[in-house]
Amino acid sequence: LALISMVDKLSNSVGQCERIVQTPVPLNYARHTIRFLTTWCLTLPFAVCGEFGLATGPVMSVVAWTLFGIYEIGVQIEDPFQRTLKLSVVCAQIEDEVVGEQWRRRQSAFKEELVEEVEEMEGG
Repeated sequence: LALISMVDKLSNSVGQCERIVQTPVPLNYARHTIRFLTTWCLTLPFAVCGEFGLATGPVMSVVAWTLFGIYEIGVQIEDPFQRTLKLSVVCAQIEDEVVGEQWRRRQSAFKEELVEEVEEMEGG
């Protein structure tokens, strides 16, 4: 009973992960975010050039690099299984282990029956 409960929980977890993977991020959301970020980074130097003077270029490079990096991290977080965890591989491995174990049990039982029949034939 405990094993069945654990398998049921595993099945539910895999189902939840599949739903996460299958849920698409709206394309307009991603497009709007990157357009806004690009526009903001292009117009920000005009607002800060009075304060930074000639250092505006390097400062804006660091700011843009940081913000676009955060954007890319956000894109990867939105799709957590993109290149990190391949559920099909995990599911195939679990299936191989479960089916393989059942197959080994059946083969073992079959061999035992076959040995018993051979012994009966030789002894009888």
